[in-house]
Amino acid sequence: MKKSVYSLVLSDAVVSAIDRAAYSQGLSRSALINSVLADYVSYVTPEKRMQDIFRTIEELFGDTAYRCVPQPSESMFSLRAPLAYKYNPTIRYCLELFRGSDPEGNIGVLRISLRTQSTALQSHLETFFSLWAKLEQYYTSRPGKPLTGGRYEKAIRPAHKMSDDELGRGIAAYIETVEENLNRFFSCLGETEAVRAVEEGYRKYRSEKATVE
Repeated sequence: MKKSVYSLVLSDAVVSAIDRAAYSQGLSRSALINSVLADYVSYVTPEKRMQDIFRTIEELFGDTAYRCVPQPSESMFSLRAPLAYKYNPTIRYCLELFRGSDPEGNIGVLRISLRTQSTALQSHLETFFSLWAKLEQYYTSRPGKPLTGGRYEKAIRPAHKMSDDELGRGIAAYIETVEENLNRFFSCLGETEAVRAVEEGYRKYRSEKATVE
């Protein structure tokens, strides 16, 4: 959305109150005024859309093992969850939403990562995400990108026209599915059952909960 500079004549007392409110919400003065005016004329800004999606995801994971992590950008949202492996390392799910959709209809990108010095753990993660990408390629022709160090990057696109709440629920379902299958994979490392269990878990997700791809 294009933005321009406008000149407004405002009371100093009003500006002071706006600045305090903006600071408490982690916003700039311009961002808060833009949001307030958009609400007044019932216009949904990209920022409002992002926050509605993030709020839905946060509410869905509110009473779970996932922990929300503050982000420096209003277009980003991050969750952390423990991985069932030895010392319970933490997997991070970082969602970045675009102000609009790109030419392929993607509305954002989900980055999944884990900081570790363990080469064994990195190798296991790379094996899992390589398998996950193959499953996504087979079932949707839209695989994510397995990256070095046991990381994964997935472009997010709604399967059909959806409300912000539906998008939030769809993204949350995808994150939850990755998390469940990661733990399923690590629960039977080194066994052929691991691959079969993950594929079954992914097929179940596609048939019951998948609304983003």
